[in-house]
Amino acid sequence: MKARRLLGMMASIVIVGIVFFGYFYFVKQSPLAFATSDDPANYTVPPNFLYAINNDPGYSLDRPMSVIVANDQIYVADAGTGKVVVFDYNGKFEHYLKPGKASFGRPYGLATEGSYVFVSDTVTGKIYVFDALDHYVGLFPTQVGVLAAPAGITFANNNLYVADVQRNMVYEFNSKGSLLQSFGANGEQQGQLTFPNCVAVDSFGKVFVSDSGNNRIVVYNSKAVVIRYIGVKSSGQGDILTPRGLAFDQNGDLWVVSGLADRIQVYAPNGEALMKFGVTGDAYGQFSLPNGIFIDPNNRIYVTETGNSRISVLAR
Repeated sequence: MKARRLLGMMASIVIVGIVFFGYFYFVKQSPLAFATSDDPANYTVPPNFLYAINNDPGYSLDRPMSVIVANDQIYVADAGTGKVVVFDYNGKFEHYLKPGKASFGRPYGLATEGSYVFVSDTVTGKIYVFDALDHYVGLFPTQVGVLAAPAGITFANNNLYVADVQRNMVYEFNSKGSLLQSFGANGEQQGQLTFPNCVAVDSFGKVFVSDSGNNRIVVYNSKAVVIRYIGVKSSGQGDILTPRGLAFDQNGDLWVVSGLADRIQVYAPNGEALMKFGVTGDAYGQFSLPNGIFIDPNNRIYVTETGNSRISVLAR
């Protein structure tokens, strides 16, 4: 009888131990666990992998930097080959953009306004413009000498915003190329930038800049005054490691490419961390040195991977 009681007690202890271990490992440690008060990230399921745009006999990708969807096509700025590659909406290769008789140096950023597509080049220091039929229209008429190495670009309220990684500045131009204002200066102090890689503007006119060298997102109001930082250590918002591409979804949430961490992080408009996902690797659904991100009206998420030389397409 005593032996049975002893065995029963031991079995109970084992069961309790298994339950405790299971709770600690799968709930506390799982990257998809619901957030607690001291862990505001990782509370929702990441998007599903749909397909990837890889190298093919008809084209090649080598360090794709940015991607957009415009005119029912997918445009990819590929730094390694020095080309802008155009695919249909299902990822089938169509053609290359050609800037007249010249060639791209290192195409980096992409933006669209109406049916026009804009391409920034960090080597030539120029921004090229193409129409809805992908015909070269000409150069965006910025003042000579203002831009040195334009990287991320975006349009908002008919104005073009340009992140210049050499000047460590963000510039705002009107549609005629006149400089309206500039954001930042080289450094790590209030409002300063180090290697600003990308720029995005929300529906309220706030300007978000991926300050890659300082591992943070700097948020300015429309008058170039800093109002917030996102991803700063000990902020409770989820640290960012070398932020790169930025994109807003239909809810107004900010999606950030954390480049050297090989993951994507999502923040609410107030800077609250909502979700992070991604692990290092070359399998589909994994990332290697992601750089650019774009979210289309159908909630497809496009991520350029410079390490895997491909575009990963996800869906929410």
